[in-house]
Amino acid sequence: MDETVAKLLRELEGSSNSFSTTKETSNDKNSSKTFTTELESSINNQKAAQELAFIESIQSYPAALRYVFSLQAKNPERLRKVKKLKAMQERQERDWFMERQRLIHHHQSKNKIKSLLTPLSTSRNHASSVDLPPSTDVNTLSEGDRELQEALSEFDKKIVLLTERMYSDQRKALSDMHIPLFLIPSSEPLTEEQSKLIQLLQDLFNE
Repeated sequence: MDETVAKLLRELEGSSNSFSTTKETSNDKNSSKTFTTELESSINNQKAAQELAFIESIQSYPAALRYVFSLQAKNPERLRKVKKLKAMQERQERDWFMERQRLIHHHQSKNKIKSLLTPLSTSRNHASSVDLPPSTDVNTLSEGDRELQEALSEFDKKIVLLTERMYSDQRKALSDMHIPLFLIPSSEPLTEEQSKLIQLLQDLFNE
């Protein structure tokens, strides 16, 4: 009986040692994997910092031109994001144009209906005024035209504000994408260098 107990104890001890060795090996592998991951992350962060510093150093169109062509070859996905911005802008501008046209059509239809509903007697009562020579206020807008002009004026003011906001968002997006000459978002008008770069990007998109 004692020999049997001793044998069981030896087997348990061996099993424990084996488990301990396996656990240590697993821990070593996990530590090595964690170290490798941290090293790769550190290297990638250093590369990203170096590229950002290089982009910040680009202050002219020729240098930006070279970078964009390099980017097109190495990382076209970033330029595709810029293309999506342009597509969104064009779609938004079409929507605004169509909305403006609907506003004009609405007022024209309204004025046409109003003229059709005007009693015939009203026209007869004012017939004499038609034969009079044109007065100095001949170009004065009719009530319907004034309403349309006021509606268009309000609409255009709204579109101007929305357009300015859209351009501001676009410049912020270009900054986030690390596009040269746009790293610092600004509400100021585009510089000549920035305008030329935007034109270059548009030409690339149209190819």
